[in-house]
Amino acid sequence: MNRNQDNDVDSPTAAQRAAMDEEGARTRAEMDKADDDYEAGLDHNRGVNDELRKLRIRAEARRQFDAEQNADRPQVQAVDGASFLLNQPDTVPCIWGTGSDVLWAEGEPLMFCGLAGVGKTTIAGQVLRPPRHR
Repeated sequence: MNRNQDNDVDSPTAAQRAAMDEEGARTRAEMDKADDDYEAGLDHNRGVNDELRKLRIRAEARRQFDAEQNADRPQVQAVDGASFLLNQPDTVPCIWGTGSDVLWAEGEPLMFCGLAGVGKTTIAGQVLRPPRHR
């Protein structure tokens, strides 16, 4: 026997090659299906997590909305223009000042501004200190 004949003995026949190819194709198809199933499971889990996140956001939004709706709100009374202009007190209600010399009126904000060292903190301390009654 020559060398080629030895290799022919060990080589698969055409029928054996076809069977191996068929088995390989079947194995590849099974692996592809397993991969597709795994990917589908991942997509499902991602979708579930996205929906859970949305539900949590909706629940928090609902909680905040309900808190806003149930909060004590000051009752605003509508006033017509004539009453607003004509029904004024004789003197300006003030926090700081007297008569017509009002530096800070009730219901108005106050802001101190100025360069460093001009006394902003000193004035703020005087404003926040309770007034002395003489």
